Amino acid sequence: MKNLPLSGRYLFALAIIGIGLVHFVTGNFPSSLLPVPAMTGRLLLVYLIGFVFCAGGISLFFERVALTGAIIIGTTFLILFLFPHLPKLLSNVTDPGEWTVAAETLALCCGAFIVASVLAVKNHSTIKLNSLLSKALKLAPYVFALSLIVFAVQHYLYAKFISAIVPSSRPLTSAFRRKSATHRIAPGASPHPSSPAPIPRPTTRRSRTDGRPRQRRPRCRR
Repeated sequence: MKNLPLSGRYLFALAIIGIGLVHFVTGNFPSSLLPVPAMTGRLLLVYLIGFVFCAGGISLFFERVALTGAIIIGTTFLILFLFPHLPKLLSNVTDPGEWTVAAETLALCCGAFIVASVLAVKNHSTIKLNSLLSKALKLAPYVFALSLIVFAVQHYLYAKFISAIVPSSRPLTSAFRRKSATHRIAPGASPHPSSPAPIPRPTTRRSRTDGRPRQRRPRCRR
């Protein structure tokens, strides 16, 4: 458990590096995550943001620059949430797809700020943060929780669509989908330890033909 924050930071860094590499491999923004419209200098912006993500993700592996890298990653995702996601979301609040990608971008932003807050406490950082960034670090866990609630509500409202995108080898029933959504709303929920377990009732074995109870035949001793 002591190494959990460190391993989580490394996994987050790998995810950010992967997002950055997508920019260089495709020469475009990830279409669903960052739907940036056509504009002058768009290709330059693609490579610039890809470089920021790659460099920021690599910096999370080094203690000396990890805090700065986490703040840069979080600030970049915050800017990308404010544009283009927020205007598109406000223009059509009934679009479930835009709710999903906006919540994903916000969750990545909050994840970076959570990593930054952990690093600041761990390293006893003396970096003077401005008031806006300081509030962002404190509010990051709560906003991250809100993004999880958005995902959970999507499971309830669009259960048929979610079951359609799941591979056929792993079919999900409606009850299982609702259960997974409930665990997104309340992670770590468990039954009360004092609640007794149900006692199974004794059953009588019956034969398959006439429905009468089976009788044991006496064994003959030789």
